[in-house]
Amino acid sequence: GLEDGGGVEHTADEGHEQSASGSGVVVCRRRPCRGFGRRAPCVENSGEGEYLMSWLKKLFGGGTASGGDCGPGVVDLRSGGERQMARDAGKALSGSDESAARSLCRLAGKSQKMGDAKFNEMTRVGEQLFARGGHALMQRVCYRVKALGGSYTYVSTAWNGVGEWMD
Repeated sequence: GLEDGGGVEHTADEGHEQSASGSGVVVCRRRPCRGFGRRAPCVENSGEGEYLMSWLKKLFGGGTASGGDCGPGVVDLRSGGERQMARDAGKALSGSDESAARSLCRLAGKSQKMGDAKFNEMTRVGEQLFARGGHALMQRVCYRVKALGGSYTYVSTAWNGVGEWMD
């Protein structure tokens, strides 16, 4: 970089190329490079995909998953507590919470459309969970629905607007 004294300083006109996609990414073909293009910092030895990953690594301190159910190259922005909830979802919940999760799996599988009786029952279950344990309990149960193979995205849609839940 500029601080370490290595490389050749130059502008976009002196060795950088605009990306073929027109995205505004400046790609440097000089080795080593210290310069900055007009629209974006140049990235030595890089194409557009590598440029994006290097930017993410700088922004988030790495480009790998930080736990949970994300794959390699995905930055997981969930809190540590929420990532732990996702990991714990493979274990059964306490009695009534586990029953709620299994009931939600069944209801989500039988609901034909938003607003039908099964969908509205999922909303009521969410309201009961929120009244008993707030948003955190709703999250635990929703992660459990996912672990059980239920349609957690449909459950999330049914819960939209319940307590703090936003789908």
